[in-house]
Amino acid sequence: MVCAYQFYIHNYFYTEAPYVDSQKLQEFISNNKSLLEEKRLVLEKQDDVTDKNRVNELFDPNIESKEQLIHKGLSKRVVNNIINYRNKGGSFKV
Repeated sequence: MVCAYQFYIHNYFYTEAPYVDSQKLQEFISNNKSLLEEKRLVLEKQDDVTDKNRVNELFDPNIESKEQLIHKGLSKRVVNNIINYRNKGGSFKV
């Protein structure tokens, strides 16, 4: 029964002004800015890493489009490198 009214009980006894919440949030962000930046960098790096188990189809990087390469499981970074290499006149032989 207490669980059902938990929200109402909390609001009844909660007396801090709303600006205090935003102030606490700003303090938390400023105290943990380096952790947030590290997390962002880790997430960006994960996007660049290819999951080798997913790339299990044979493909020809000389003719596949960008969307097809991404669909096959290559990371965006690798696909961009392949496309840039092809645009500059390069071709894959193996």
